[in-house]
Amino acid sequence: MSETIIAAVVTGCFTFLAALVVAYRDVIATVCTRSGLNVSGEWTGIAADLLVEGEFRPEEEHDYEIVGSFKQYGSMVVGKFLAKYQMPITIKITGRVVGECIVFRYRSLTDQVRLEGAGVAHVLRTGVDIKAYYFTTQMSGQGIDAMVADLKLVRR
Repeated sequence: MSETIIAAVVTGCFTFLAALVVAYRDVIATVCTRSGLNVSGEWTGIAADLLVEGEFRPEEEHDYEIVGSFKQYGSMVVGKFLAKYQMPITIKITGRVVGECIVFRYRSLTDQVRLEGAGVAHVLRTGVDIKAYYFTTQMSGQGIDAMVADLKLVRR
């Protein structure tokens, strides 16, 4: 009797584990995929609004300092940065390493500013410099403002 119960419990545990692996296979594959690129660590740099023609042109150009860090899990990248703009804005970044690039999405964690966007970053010189372009939408009481910006980061 006890052998039957033990066998049933073990079978149930393996079935549960198999179901978890099937349900989360994409996440597991992303975390377990090795990338030759390693962006983990502290980074600092400058972001600048780009004055482009058309609907997404900002009223004026702004430059601002950005400091923070990335953590990398296989090809998955997460980061938390502080943009020192008119007011400090904390930003959460999630992305994926693709070759020498990071494709990412981000959003602000600062309550007073609701912004989010997406971008592509190219990691230069074996992981020492990052050059990125990103698109931002900022939701305010007056609607949605959108802009394109340039980012240059250096590993600290």
